[in-house]
Amino acid sequence: ERRVFTEAARDFALAPEMAVIEGPWLYVTNPERGPFLWNLDDDPAGLVNVAEREPERVERMAALLRDFEERHPRTEIDTTSLEPAKVEALRRLGYVQ
Repeated sequence: ERRVFTEAARDFALAPEMAVIEGPWLYVTNPERGPFLWNLDDDPAGLVNVAEREPERVERMAALLRDFEERHPRTEIDTTSLEPAKVEALRRLGYVQ
């Protein structure tokens, strides 16, 4: 089964949110508010967090994210040679601070 990994950095967040989608399941880590788990087949809008009802699935999907982060460590982008407009565009997308 195919998995999709994603990360979202927000200006107001202390740390980026990481997520993995596997089948109908979307798991999101949020260091400030805890884990979120949705079954998108049953809840396409992601309104009901079922993380507490599915602790085994949460742990398995958290392990998938940890493994992904170990295999794909973050790297800093050297912006010194970029034009200021490009640096600002990267900052708005969450790629640089």
